[in-house]
Amino acid sequence: MPLSHSSTALISSPVVAAVVFIIFSGHLTTSFSQDAVYSNCNRTFTCGSLQNITYPFTGGDRPDYCGPSEFRLSCRDNYAEFNSNSFTYRVLQINQIEKTLTLARLDLWNNTCPQIFVNSTLNSSIFDTSVGNDDLTMIYGCSPRVPVNPPNLFSCNVSGANSSDSYYMIGPVPTDPLMRFMKCDVSITVRLLSEAAFRLSSNRSTVGEVLMEGFNVNYSDPFDKQCLECIESGGQCGFDSNSGEPVCVCGDRPCPAGAPAAGNSVKVNVPLTVGLSIGGAAIFGIGLGWFIFSWRQKKKRPAAQSAQTETKDLLTPSSKSLTTPRTNFSQSIPSYPSLSS
Repeated sequence: MPLSHSSTALISSPVVAAVVFIIFSGHLTTSFSQDAVYSNCNRTFTCGSLQNITYPFTGGDRPDYCGPSEFRLSCRDNYAEFNSNSFTYRVLQINQIEKTLTLARLDLWNNTCPQIFVNSTLNSSIFDTSVGNDDLTMIYGCSPRVPVNPPNLFSCNVSGANSSDSYYMIGPVPTDPLMRFMKCDVSITVRLLSEAAFRLSSNRSTVGEVLMEGFNVNYSDPFDKQCLECIESGGQCGFDSNSGEPVCVCGDRPCPAGAPAAGNSVKVNVPLTVGLSIGGAAIFGIGLGWFIFSWRQKKKRPAAQSAQTETKDLLTPSSKSLTTPRTNFSQSIPSYPSLSS
C-alpha cells in the first residue's frame, strides 16, 4: 500500500530526525560506558620502594578489574600491603621477572607478641612458600621456668596464661629436647627466610629482627598464558571478576573477537571511539535521507508517466483528423484519358 502524503511528511519531519538522534545518542552513551569499564589498566602500582608494578597485581592507580583479586595490593604509610585469608602482610619486595614476593606478617612487625595466635596461610594453588624458607615456631605461656635462660627465650604476656615465658624454635618442634619437660599454652608457626633463620640460630640476629625480614613467596598466575598472548598482540591484561576469566583490553574496552592488531590496539581511546560512533550515526542519517529522497522520486515517476499518457491521448485525435482529409483528397482526383489514346 503506497504511503500517503501525510506519511511522507511524517518521515521527513523533524520528529523522525529527533527520534533517530535520540536512538543513536543512547547507543553512543551505552558504548562509551562499556568502553570506560576497563580504563587505566595500562597504569602501574607504586608505593614506597615498590615501583611500576603491573599485571597480575592491582591497587592504587590500577583498578581492581585489571587483575585477579588474589593479587590485590594497597598502600598505607608508604608501605605496600597484601591481604589473604584474613591476614595482612607487608610487601617488602616484588620481582615480576622471577615472580617472587617477600612478605612479612603485619601483626608480627616489630612485635613478637600478637593479639591472635593463629597460623597464617596463603592460597597454595597460587602462592608457594616451600623455597628458601624455614619454619619458625614461637611457643607462649611456658612453664616451669628453666634454671638457665636459653638464648631462644623471650617474654610475652598471654591472656589467661600463668607465665610470660616464651620460646622460639627453628625447624620441627618435637625434636627440641626442651619440649620434653615443659608445658606451654599456645604456639604459632611462621615462615622465615632460610638465611635469616641461620643468623638467628647463630645468635647474630634477634627474633624480632628476622620476623621483619619476612619470607619468600613464589607466585603463579593461572592466566599467565592468556595474558602473554594478549600483550604480544598489543593489548593490556584485565580481569572479569563476574566470569572469573581474563580479559584482553584494547585501550579501555575488551578487544574484539580475534587477536588485536599488534601495536595498534593500545592506541584505541575514548575520543576515537566517540568519533567512530558519531561517524556511524552520520552515515546512517545520510542513508536515511537518501532513502526518503529515492522514495519520493519513485512517487513522482507514476505521476509523470500519467501526464505523458494524457498528452499522447490528446495528440492522437488530432492526428486522425489530419489524415482523413488527405485520404479524401486523393480519392477526389478525377480520372483523365491517356494522351496516348
